[in-house]
Amino acid sequence: MNLFPFNQYCIKALTKGGDTMSCHSSLVVLPELNMAAAVISSSEGSSVIAEMMANELLLSAIQEKIVIQELKPDKSYIIPVKADMPQELSLHTGVYSGSTVLKVDMSTAGELSVFTIAAPNSPAQKYTYTADCSFVNEEGTEKIKFFVEKNGRTYLWSRSYISVPGLGQTAISEYSAEKLETNELSKEVTAAWKKRENKKYYLLNEKYSSMLYQYGLPAIQNKQERG
Repeated sequence: MNLFPFNQYCIKALTKGGDTMSCHSSLVVLPELNMAAAVISSSEGSSVIAEMMANELLLSAIQEKIVIQELKPDKSYIIPVKADMPQELSLHTGVYSGSTVLKVDMSTAGELSVFTIAAPNSPAQKYTYTADCSFVNEEGTEKIKFFVEKNGRTYLWSRSYISVPGLGQTAISEYSAEKLETNELSKEVTAAWKKRENKKYYLLNEKYSSMLYQYGLPAIQNKQERG
């Protein structure tokens, strides 16, 4: 109901998006103006990109109807200015799981580094601790905080502005990952994984029409590669 960028113009908006491996879509509805836009794409893209395109279509239409006079400029969290970091925040370092598995490191100087474990050769994402108690990236487009919920679990809360030339800007606020607790493996499980080292496992029992075959990557079960 508080969908960016329409919330900047006090316009109620609702959205629903979805993705498969090769199809993406988004529906954006402005109920008070009796307007809607739907965007569907195949192959490349994402439902976020589809939503941004739908947003731009609707913004252009409501500007033509003189519902709004002019478009707002793009937003950001400004370039981060370093502040002294409370040392207790270092307790949040560790391994987090969301859409992928992340390793979170933190220096005593307030520098936060986020590594993607499945891509060890990729550079870490860097963030700086700032006076509003959050970590902000160098471009000022994303800020993250550690949030301990009522269930006692720790989450990585990410808020970001995403800009695409020709498609405007969108804002995302979400728990992007949850901190994983240490899980000591039993001797039996450790021994079972050792037997799988240096072996590859291929998907063979999907339906013949499954999209997974189109991408054709083996599922590699290798202790060293899993880190």
